[in-house]
Amino acid sequence: MSNSAPYPCRFTVPPQTDRDRALATLLTLMLLGGAASTPAAGEARPAGDVVSAWLSEPAITHVRLAPDGNRLAWLAGNRLHVAELASPSEPRVLRLGERLTSLRWAGDDGLVVRVLDGRRERLVHVDADRFVERHALASASMSTRQRLATLGVRGGKLYFTSDVRSPFEPDLYRVSLPSATPELVERNPGRVIRWHVDRLGRPVAAESWQPAQSGVRYNLLAGRAGRWHAARSFTLSEAHERVLQVADGRWLLARQGAGEATLGWFDPLAGRLDAPVWRHADGRITNVVDALPGPQPGLVAFEADRPRLDPVADGWATRVAAMNSVDGRAAFTLVGRAGGDETLLWKAEWTDRPGSFYVQRAGLEAEAIFAERQGFPEVSGISREPFEAQARDGLALPGFVTRPRANGPRPAIALVHGGPWARDDWGFDPAAHFLATLGYAVIQVNFRGSTGQGNAHLLAGRQSWGGAMQDDLLDALEHAEAQGWAVPGQACVMGASYGGYAALMGVLRDSERFRCAVSLAPVTDLVTHVEALRASGNRRGYLEWREMVGPDRVLATVSPMSFTRLERPVLLGYGTADRVVAPAQARRFAARFPGQVRSVPLRAAGHDLHSPAARRIWYASVASFLAEHLPPPQR
Repeated sequence: MSNSAPYPCRFTVPPQTDRDRALATLLTLMLLGGAASTPAAGEARPAGDVVSAWLSEPAITHVRLAPDGNRLAWLAGNRLHVAELASPSEPRVLRLGERLTSLRWAGDDGLVVRVLDGRRERLVHVDADRFVERHALASASMSTRQRLATLGVRGGKLYFTSDVRSPFEPDLYRVSLPSATPELVERNPGRVIRWHVDRLGRPVAAESWQPAQSGVRYNLLAGRAGRWHAARSFTLSEAHERVLQVADGRWLLARQGAGEATLGWFDPLAGRLDAPVWRHADGRITNVVDALPGPQPGLVAFEADRPRLDPVADGWATRVAAMNSVDGRAAFTLVGRAGGDETLLWKAEWTDRPGSFYVQRAGLEAEAIFAERQGFPEVSGISREPFEAQARDGLALPGFVTRPRANGPRPAIALVHGGPWARDDWGFDPAAHFLATLGYAVIQVNFRGSTGQGNAHLLAGRQSWGGAMQDDLLDALEHAEAQGWAVPGQACVMGASYGGYAALMGVLRDSERFRCAVSLAPVTDLVTHVEALRASGNRRGYLEWREMVGPDRVLATVSPMSFTRLERPVLLGYGTADRVVAPAQARRFAARFPGQVRSVPLRAAGHDLHSPAARRIWYASVASFLAEHLPPPQR
């Protein structure tokens, strides 16, 4: 829930603890009914193989290439790894706090890591040579919703933002490394939510908001030294704009309008937007890599039917073509560059297996270094394919179906993404894969209100909670039945956060279509949730919710707590330490319908199930619940 709108492997994960192994074994036995089985031809492999590997070992994230191109760093759970690029299978490992959420190099010999410890968040400077924590650069209290974010290193100084002084209004700081004394660069003038600094470390652009008649107006601010003015402005109904780069006094703007995405330079002093340097009819720009020495765009990453790369400068076409020749089914994303682009780091993604990382040196073939999920078994017989359904009002509904490749329809799971201002992406989806290994056809649709499909698709979800957004789930399910993927009348609905809300509404509103619901961290009373946003001081989030979801009279009618009858069984999970959706939301719903709701409180878990133990408990409960209320086909 948003509160603001063959595997290459040369690296070994540190061994699991005995407790990890025991829990993984228990889950495997629960999923397989205590007995091993041999899949028939065309069938998926046993779910326990997949789930125990997926839940027991953290995914590798935030893989970063050192500026000199000689070392790699990455995160896995609460562990920082650093290895020589020539020998990535021999990393040094440093445990830091409970969870690590971001990582960047600060020169060739230092790293800055964002660390979560209980209810505190810290920015930690790590000596990459001695491999010890030097000191904490800043800290914030998550209990009061304070946040830290790094912007980058300029001239040996780390720039970061902190809203410790004023929640939801970050100030801009810098610190000369390896010093530990931050210096205030720019005090938030009010309502600034994001800062941009140029290559010299000067703050030259900011993003802010202001109340508008219909909700929120967003501004792109120009200026410095406390003197800021709105150079660009737009609402949710207009073309969205983002500052991607600032160079030579100009901004590179990504604009997402009606049916078109463009890149163009904007001069904030003259107020002039130049003709686009790049455009695409249906894409969503995700990243722009400049052409050295810069600052012109060299490579544009965007999403259309799948992630794609468009080389727009000399040299990049050859590098991209070389990567595509490695595996034409994969989608490649550039995640690191060093040594004047002599060394590039790529991530490859597929729909039927986890991603892998490759290093590409100039003039040499790309080399696989490791997979993002270690020990994950290759699962044959599972496919994930895109589809496009049509809503009852004619709106196009893109989505994905993940299912066993064996012929014939299957009981279906309508798997609803969270947000709802988010989307289901092309690529490997562990949750969908997990359900498909159990024998289900998994239907994921980017219903109205989802992002990435253009502004009109997003705005079609305005004040459609519990209404047209739910209808889209039914229309996608009907499409799956017509295609022969799903057995008519045999479906459950499942999701987390907003998806958890939609799952509850599915069995409350459309009980004739769904036999059960699996709901994690749902909002069950929209009125109290939105009021809690206002009380927290998150004025922007409150107004965005009002604009997109509706006033109290609307919220009350589309809240699960407004229903008096529940005819279908519900599995309801929630983290007892959730700070996004109050645990009381789930508890109150369970108390209202005690006969139909099976509660699974996940102790000390937050809104997202980052804890491996919580994930094991939850997905073991899901497998058991579905086996009872929507039995999968016999193997």
